[in-house]
Amino acid sequence: MKILSVKNEQIKHLVHLKDKRDRDRHKEYIIEGYRELLHAKSAGASIKKIFFCPELFLGQNELSLLKEFEAEKIECAEEPFRKMSYRDRPDGLIAIANQESKDTGELKKILSKKAPFIVVVESIEKPGNLGSILRSCDATGVDALIVCDPKTDIHNPNVIRSSVGAFFLVPMFQMDSIEALQLLKSHQLELLATTPHTDIFYDEVDLKKGVAIILGTEQLGLTELWMEKATLKVKMPMLGKMDSLNVSNAASVMMYEVVRQRRHANRI
Repeated sequence: MKILSVKNEQIKHLVHLKDKRDRDRHKEYIIEGYRELLHAKSAGASIKKIFFCPELFLGQNELSLLKEFEAEKIECAEEPFRKMSYRDRPDGLIAIANQESKDTGELKKILSKKAPFIVVVESIEKPGNLGSILRSCDATGVDALIVCDPKTDIHNPNVIRSSVGAFFLVPMFQMDSIEALQLLKSHQLELLATTPHTDIFYDEVDLKKGVAIILGTEQLGLTELWMEKATLKVKMPMLGKMDSLNVSNAASVMMYEVVRQRRHANRI
């Protein structure tokens, strides 16, 4: 039956999932948007329910996508759908999914590849930055993103939203810094720390071998643990008065330098 009221219990449940405590308690999270659900489908995400509102669809593809899911589908009137939505301009699709985590066995397989390309973010605070980094990871072919000691929930709807669905395309692993460091060192990767406290620029080092690009918070940078264990320390030219970039922008610059060097090497 079509949900007409904002007081419906299913509507209330999804709204509660905007809060991290409820996401953790139910082991669920929200996926909103056509592109996000399209990528979730291709990645085999565990979707429990999909709420849809045809009045808000932007085209004809939404109905075709809905048919591909075996999850329960619930039609909503516009008012209760907007109550659930995380967006100013919802496109009529929002889902509840089961939280799933990847184990370190999968990461070990990735690290055993020839010249793995890894990104590590330590204590990232803003979900929008994490989502943007995921998007750049997908664009540059990063093999895995390791999220260490996060200060934001990786299942925050804004992570998925700002990643435009790359959340489902990039293998992402969450662990503490010590465990991540041990794994990376055991596979003999170059540990590249980004810091202003060095004389070496990011385009002056060899990034064609297996490498892990490690980024810290904008305010504090990387902790001593990562700085002490880094095998390479590089900086970016800062020609203005600001002394740092947004962490997602810095991550993109570093990722594309890896791509540039490896493409150049393949042409020689």
